[in-house]
This record gives sequence, C-alpha cells and structure tokens, in this order.
Amino acid sequence: MRTQLQTVSDALTFIGDWYGVAPSAKQAPQRPGPYPACLDQILAFADQAHPPRQPDRPERSSILTFQDKIYPPDDALLSDGMTLLAAENQGVWAFGYSPDAPDKLYVTGDWLDKAGTRNPESWRSANATTEDALIQVLLTNAFFALCDHCPLEETNTFDTPPAAVNIPLWHHPAWTDWQGFSIDATGNHLHFCGMGLTLTHPQKTLGLSSC
Repeated sequence: MRTQLQTVSDALTFIGDWYGVAPSAKQAPQRPGPYPACLDQILAFADQAHPPRQPDRPERSSILTFQDKIYPPDDALLSDGMTLLAAENQGVWAFGYSPDAPDKLYVTGDWLDKAGTRNPESWRSANATTEDALIQVLLTNAFFALCDHCPLEETNTFDTPPAAVNIPLWHHPAWTDWQGFSIDATGNHLHFCGMGLTLTHPQKTLGLSSC
C-alpha cells in the first residue's frame, strides 16, 4: 500500500500540522559541496520550529537532534569516504552518503536490514534514498518531541499498528519488518510501530516555534 508521505516536504507539512507551525516556503541558504537537496528544507523548518528549549539538554531543542541526529552539511563528518547524514542517539546505526551520489543511501551498524550483526562497522548500500532516511529520522524526532505535549497511549500491539490506527503514514521496504508510522482515518492519532505508542493530536497550537 502506498504511504501518504512520499517526500521530506510531505513530512514537514505533516509535522508542522502537529506542531502548529506552517513550514516556511523559504529555504535555508545553500551550503557548499554536494549533499541531499532536501536538507535545505529541513534546516529552514528547524530554524522556525522546535520544542521548548531545555538548557540542561540542548540536544532536545531542535528537531535535528531531539532523539536521533541529522547532520547539516557544514557539520557533517567523513567516515571511511562517506559523509554522515544521521545517526542513532546511542550510535547503534548511522546513515551516510557518498559525495559523488548524495541521493543514494548507505548504512552502517545494527540497522533494520538485519545485516548489522554480520559486519556492523562497514558501510553498505541500502535500497533507499537519503530522502527516505531523512523522513524516518524527522518523524522519529517529531514523535518524541510531541510526547511531552500530546496525550500518549501505550497499546497492546508492538510490531503492528492497532486496528483503529492502521492507515500507513510512512514506511519503506528497506526498513525490514518495521511498519513505520500509521494514523487513523481522521489523522488525529499517530502510532509509532515497534514502540507500541500512539499520540493524539492536541487540536490546538502547541507553540513549538522560535517565534
């Protein structure tokens, strides 16, 4: 089944609705060097919308870093010829790209393709794009940021969505055996498969912005 979110732009519009912030049409200034073009949209959104600042945990003040980390092009690190795109908060896995092909996704570590235990420290290509990976990290970071502001329910289903919240919002076959994120028919409930958690839309502006 085709999922509702196909692009980073789709994901930012969805997240903006839950944050109560309309994504700006203005993009962040382009950085030098080859990198996924959709990063400019993400950086512009991060400049205008973020969770309330937590001085003791500065990483939780941005959608770029709330749970897992998205690397802006000017902060990206090189690793065995790959440029880091994003990394899990405890270093379990990382996404990267080659400067020669910034839209092609590479992964390292114990990622959901189940190859990590065989060769966890080497980069391997994934049948996905860097934009696909960024959508996953954006939704993950936004979900955990929203947990502090929206009604949260633990469900008795873990790997599959509850029957009432089973409309695919985003998943990708390269993420093996993970059904990603789903919503209900109204779009007011958001489920994180694999976590057993469902958020309810607050139906009001959360004020998660820099304004």
